[in-house]
Amino acid sequence: MTRGYISIYPPARMLVPIDGTPGSILAMDQIFDLARLIGASMNILHIAVLGEKPTPEAGAITSPIYLDYPQFDWPAWAKEFMERFYEYLPPGVKLNLFHREGEPVDVLLKFASEQGEGIIALSWRGHLEGERAITIKGILQKTEFPVLLVRSKE
Repeated sequence: MTRGYISIYPPARMLVPIDGTPGSILAMDQIFDLARLIGASMNILHIAVLGEKPTPEAGAITSPIYLDYPQFDWPAWAKEFMERFYEYLPPGVKLNLFHREGEPVDVLLKFASEQGEGIIALSWRGHLEGERAITIKGILQKTEFPVLLVRSKE
């Protein structure tokens, strides 16, 4: 993809990274509605950061314990993840869930490139100062993909 390229066609697929916290899904209804309006499918990407302590945010769903034995926890985790965070899914929006591990910005951009994503849609709480929104800042600095920032309703 070349910097500065603007397509007049809506993207066929949206990449939506979700970390499993309730805060990361505050704008999902708006992102789902946009996907429905433009006829885009959605790839939901959850990225586990190995060695990172689980978030203290109430209601968060973190990665399963057995990262090296997917047959133990992954099917139940994926089902709970989808049920908990995507109760509102407009008809006609195709949704795929993916899981990766590593540094979020690099993993997300590699995944977007491999999958040929049309746009990266991010839920944003509206703050960029200091150590806040590190992943968003990293994506904006490094990506050549179009990025949609949707301010979440807090």
